[in-house]
Amino acid sequence: MTEINKESRLFVVNYVKAFRRNNTTKTWFDYIFELERNKKIWCVQRRYSEFAVLNDWIKKSFPDVMLAKLPGKVKLFTNNDEVAKERQDLLGPFIQSILDSIKLVHIFQIQNFFELDTHFHNVNLEHAKGILKAKIIRAE
Repeated sequence: MTEINKESRLFVVNYVKAFRRNNTTKTWFDYIFELERNKKIWCVQRRYSEFAVLNDWIKKSFPDVMLAKLPGKVKLFTNNDEVAKERQDLLGPFIQSILDSIKLVHIFQIQNFFELDTHFHNVNLEHAKGILKAKIIRAE
């Protein structure tokens, strides 16, 4: 996957943090990540299972789109800090690879998952199209 500098990205993942949650019957981790576009910053909170469903959907719907690796699933009841840390480290590149995809970023399900539709009523893809054209020209 080609590395894109921060200034050229339509959206930037600033960080991903894992937070342990629990109630009387179970413990789990939520992953909170900060996104940025044109100096506007917002946070989104998701569970790992939501990322897994999104990843499966993207693979089935867009088999030609290459994404960074989603951290692997673990055995039931394995909610330890090591797993959370590994997922935290790998989710940033995974999220960024989705948001770097011109093909995906305008899809309703992606905009909804990352709350792009909440923060940007009409995502201007002209900037993104310019990046795509530049990549195509360099590749030829």
